[in-house]
Amino acid sequence: MIVAGPGMPRGKRVHSLSANLDVFPTILEALDLPRSPWLEGESHFGGGETERSRVLAYAYETSAVREAGGLKLVEHPPKMYLLPETAERPVDLFDLAADPHEETNRAPEQPADAARLRGEIQSWLERSRRESVTTMTQAQIDALRANGYIDGK
Repeated sequence: MIVAGPGMPRGKRVHSLSANLDVFPTILEALDLPRSPWLEGESHFGGGETERSRVLAYAYETSAVREAGGLKLVEHPPKMYLLPETAERPVDLFDLAADPHEETNRAPEQPADAARLRGEIQSWLERSRRESVTTMTQAQIDALRANGYIDGK
């Protein structure tokens, strides 16, 4: 993450782990705005280091966790390996300190680490669940269509 502007020290490098969750708290602090209690990220405003020991990432189908010590686990959707949707999610485990290019999957030889990090992902997903809107008003649909996000039908 690169942050620049008033109040940020020029040329300062933060070496602690950073996540996309840190962007919003950093902006709030830079603008001197209050922070919501449910916000998970940490501010880097002023070049501060975080105490985070791991970062997690979630995408629609893939999740990942990286620890400060260098272990990184990536969970893949079963269909990526042509497995049934009910199959256990395949994982890759990398030791970034020894293998920075992620060339050797360590999951088969380090099953305890893989299971522990898989548990971290599951715990984080359960803690982070939010209600989502599943219906849209006609005005929202019309706005999406007008901006080319959905087809003209």
